[in-house]
Amino acid sequence: MPETTPYLIAGIRTMPEHMTSPPQVAFTAWLLAEDIDRTRGNRITVWDEDPIRCVFDVFDLDENGVKLDPVSTSPETLYVSTLPPMSGVAGGDPEYQP
Repeated sequence: MPETTPYLIAGIRTMPEHMTSPPQVAFTAWLLAEDIDRTRGNRITVWDEDPIRCVFDVFDLDENGVKLDPVSTSPETLYVSTLPPMSGVAGGDPEYQP
C-alpha cells in the first residue's frame, strides 16, 4: 500500500541567492543525479516507497514551450533510485512556496 505521508515536500529553487546553503546544494545534486530538470517545475513531493515515488509539479507550457503562467503546473509521476538528502518540508523561491 502506498505511503500516505510524504518523505519530502520541496519547492524548487531557481534564484542563485537561494541556492547556496549546504542542504540546498545537496538537494540540487540529488536532482541532477536522478536526472530531474529543476527548471521544468516548482515543487516535488517524494514518498519513501519501493520504488521511491515522486510527483513533480511541472510548468504548463503552450505549443511553443513557453510557460502559460509562472505557477500553473501539472503533476508528473517519477520513480527515482535514492531518497533525497533531506526530509520534511523545504521552501523554494519566495514566489513558489509549497
